Amino acid sequence: RAQLAFIGPQWSEQGPQLLDRTQKEQQIQLEQRWEILKRGGGQLYCIPCQQLEKAHLSEAVRKAETYLGTIDGIIHDARGSGAGMGTLLAHVEDQAIESHFAPLVNGLLGLQQIFKDRTLDFAIVLSSLSSFLGGITYGSYAAANALMDEILLAKQEPFNHWRCLNLDRISE
Repeated sequence: RAQLAFIGPQWSEQGPQLLDRTQKEQQIQLEQRWEILKRGGGQLYCIPCQQLEKAHLSEAVRKAETYLGTIDGIIHDARGSGAGMGTLLAHVEDQAIESHFAPLVNGLLGLQQIFKDRTLDFAIVLSSLSSFLGGITYGSYAAANALMDEILLAKQEPFNHWRCLNLDRISE
């Protein structure tokens, strides 16, 4: 039986919530997928964590371990806010840059600090093809993903078994 803890700003104690409340169709699809996972017999826990930095993540991990016991694996699937997407790099503002670096890079660094003295069965970081393909209006998003990739490619102990998976946009 799978035991999954979902940690991040998109989760509430009741389940998944899209950050952009105007996306009703996507919210319905997300809730339907959530129900399928629950019917599969696994234990699912949502832990809201508004800021993916070490202090906040440590508390969320502690809550997850209270529910599930020892954490055996991680999938880091942070998402930037989308701020600055569609904007040429020369016009991207600091807030847009931070909206991508905070969840992606700070989240990864926080998880590495939390789990540095633990043995995990797996640690997978979901990144984007934009980290090496770029995109004319993907400046801050591509840069944040590229930095995550580089952190993992450095293969420094004890994180040399962490893997990065670069994906394209995932859709139905």
